[in-house]
Order: sequence, then structure tokens, then C-alpha cells
Amino acid sequence: MNTAEPNTEQELLRLVAEGHQHAFEKLYHRYKQYIFHSSLSILKSTAAAQDSLQDIFIKIWVNRESLHQMDHFTAWLNTIMRNHLYNKLRQQAQQEKYLAYAMHEKPDTFSEATYNEAELKELTILVADAKKKLSPQQQKVFELSRIQGLKHREIAEAMNISQETVKKYIMDAMKQVRDYLRQHGRQVSVILLLQLLNP
Repeated sequence: MNTAEPNTEQELLRLVAEGHQHAFEKLYHRYKQYIFHSSLSILKSTAAAQDSLQDIFIKIWVNRESLHQMDHFTAWLNTIMRNHLYNKLRQQAQQEKYLAYAMHEKPDTFSEATYNEAELKELTILVADAKKKLSPQQQKVFELSRIQGLKHREIAEAMNISQETVKKYIMDAMKQVRDYLRQHGRQVSVILLLQLLNP
């Protein structure tokens, strides 16, 4: 089936949402280098980065029907990529811990993705304390976003505020939590911070 070449990204996303594989291929070529290099910078492995690129685009295709409704595709893509790469890091960390145990290496040779159970528990408590210091509105937005998994649009409708206000609450809240951790001598990556903010 012939379709006109999309003039805007929104039009491209609409075509992908309708199942046009040519449009999906264009989307792939538009973002493949960004995803690959972002993955490579975190995973430090060309093979793992290539696998992640394919896995992420499979997720995009599976969720294609909702693409045309998105106000910020790049933000959505970054969320998918962030979650995927965090899971990959966890898998790598588990493999490294097993090898370290087998070879009697010290656990402190690992990255922050391999915090031991006691350290993760302490971080979780600190994050819980930090969340208590957020404003009631920030806490509500955080609950709807991180715990109930609502989209920004759904949160905006539920709280009768704009989507931009929702995003501002989330960004400000994350900054406050990260600053609180810094004050208590803990410097963590955004990836780990987001995982700690999950229930």
C-alpha cells in the first residue's frame, strides 16, 4: 500500500500506529544511532547495545497503537530505554557478582548497580524519608505516576492540572529526593534513583 511520505514526526507516528512498516522503518533509522550509542555508553558492550536496540524497537512496535496519542515521543522512548537498560545492568551485575563470588573477589570492585542488600535497604529508607518531605501535591503526583503507573495526561485529568504542571512536579520531586540523598552522603545515578522510587 502506497502512502505519502510523512512531513512531521507526528505524522510518522500516526502511520506507525496504523501499522505501516515503511513508517516504522523510517522511525527505526531516525533513532537507531541514538539508542545504540546511549546503550553502549551504559552497557559498555557492542553486542549488548545491539541487543538492546532490537529489544527496544520490538517494544515500540508492540505498543505502536498508542504512538499517535503521545505528546512527547522522545520522553516515552527515553523511559522505555531507561527501564530496559536498568534491567540489563541488573542482569550484568548478577553475573558479575556470581563470578566475583566464584573467584573470591571483593564486592567493592563493582559499580553502583551492585549495591549490597544492606546498602540498598539504607537507600530505600532514605528515599522514603525524602518523599515524606515533598509537598502534598508532589506526593500525590508521585503516587499516581510511580505507584499507580498513570500517564501524565491521566494524572493531569485526575488532579485537574496541566500536563506541564505534572511534569514539573515530577522533575522537582526527583531533584529534591536526589538532593536529600546527597545531603546524607549518597550519590546515585538517575537510573538507580528511579528504581528506588518504585514501590
